[in-house]
Amino acid sequence: MNFESVFPEDFSAHDDVQAIIREHWLVMNYTVNSDKSVNVIGDLSFPEFASFLKELPLNFNIVSGDFDCSLLKNLTTLKGAPVEVGGTFNCSYTSINSLEFAPKKAKHLIFDNSVESIVNGNTTCIYKHVTIISRTSNSISRQIDKLVQNTEYLPIIFKYLPFFLLNDDHSFNDQGLDILIEEVKDGLK
Repeated sequence: MNFESVFPEDFSAHDDVQAIIREHWLVMNYTVNSDKSVNVIGDLSFPEFASFLKELPLNFNIVSGDFDCSLLKNLTTLKGAPVEVGGTFNCSYTSINSLEFAPKKAKHLIFDNSVESIVNGNTTCIYKHVTIISRTSNSISRQIDKLVQNTEYLPIIFKYLPFFLLNDDHSFNDQGLDILIEEVKDGLK
């Protein structure tokens, strides 16, 4: 008997996702997409006992509520983070170096001043609010210091990030940040 016709590939993907959810004690209402990414209906917070995780255990797509991975102190990458978050995306107090793989859209982005780079690829990000938490007395990078000094402009800075702040090789353009801040102060919305 051909079990593939009885148990389609999506069923297997769903079982894999369910196993990971049980293994990490995640409590969420979810659906599994054909690409094995997960949509979450409502909020998702990782438990403190999962702080050993260095990367997210699943690939998330859309989270309708909040996504909080701030208790994952050993998290080193946002790979697998949701593409879109209906509420707050909180990645503060982790060990991430950059905002690469951060959501493209969220109502509120929270990260801390230990992040070295805000470069997230060649992507425009839409955030209504952005908060930088002072985790250390000194920011690790000059770009974070500039952002802390211009917090009221953070949603607009993230919106135009790839147009002003990235060199051709996707590295950070420090002079571009200065230009962008001046453009925003002059009325760029």
